[in-house]
Amino acid sequence: AFAVNDKGQIVGRRDLSTGREARLWRDGSAATLPDLGGNFASATNISPRGTIITGGACEQTSPTTCDMYSVVWVGEARTVVRLMTFPGALDQNAWSANDRGVVVGDAAFDFEGLSTVGLVWELPDLSPVDLNTRIDPGSGWTVESARAVNQDGIIAASATNPALGGRRAVLLRPIDEASDR
Repeated sequence: AFAVNDKGQIVGRRDLSTGREARLWRDGSAATLPDLGGNFASATNISPRGTIITGGACEQTSPTTCDMYSVVWVGEARTVVRLMTFPGALDQNAWSANDRGVVVGDAAFDFEGLSTVGLVWELPDLSPVDLNTRIDPGSGWTVESARAVNQDGIIAASATNPALGGRRAVLLRPIDEASDR
């Protein structure tokens, strides 16, 4: 189990000899979520109303390699919605979703995870957006990963600022463009 929402729905995975299944538990019963293929199926987070995400899934490109991608299971039917991959990323993860269709995560450009960028997807558009394009470029901050989003669209992320040194936790708050605040 990886996460629980206010309805008591729990998401996680089950490892079997034949592979891995993403699972949803509610009211004492378990259900397997629609298959993602490969051996990377894990439901990693769930929104208050039940939108489920996975950090990474694998599309087999050869017997020993795969392309990683992220998905959202939407609605009661748990329809699989595949999020588009950020250009040039070697790996990407979706970490959190809210019930307004905002999904946050990150993309890595090296195998050590030293070069990453925070991402946001806003459904129904499945294209990832670099969160650094959504903040004031004069702020000095570089968003490296977005890990959580609440119902108001406030994003918890990690970022660096050369003036402060090291990585810091930051909150990214949406600006109400009508009032310009």
